[in-house]
Amino acid sequence: MNMHLARVAPFVLLGFAAVSRSASAAPAAVSLNGSLHASCRVAATGAAITDTLYADRPQIAEAEHLTGVSVLRIDLDETGRLEKAALLTSSGFPILDNTALSLARQARFVAETQNCVKVAGSYRATIVFTE
Repeated sequence: MNMHLARVAPFVLLGFAAVSRSASAAPAAVSLNGSLHASCRVAATGAAITDTLYADRPQIAEAEHLTGVSVLRIDLDETGRLEKAALLTSSGFPILDNTALSLARQARFVAETQNCVKVAGSYRATIVFTE
């Protein structure tokens, strides 16, 4: 499932996609007399970053013209709180990878909704560092 895209300067969060979902987080239908609960406007929404993140590339990365792509696994609970961020694919530069992890920890998220129920999930975030 594709998630919302967010632009980050001077690098870009290219994509945010579902990785897996635990069985305990399986959604349950919410119904009231056979129809969706009145307070639920949209039955299914993807997880999303709620704010635009701005950060500077570390000075040493800037000075050495380091660029690359870091791919992270982002685990969110049903409230959208970050439970864990882990590096899946390195940019080749630990300083860029650590910056990507730091951005993930600073970000605020909204949890995915299925059948009008917020669910926990794991997502893949791709961060591209450019000059």
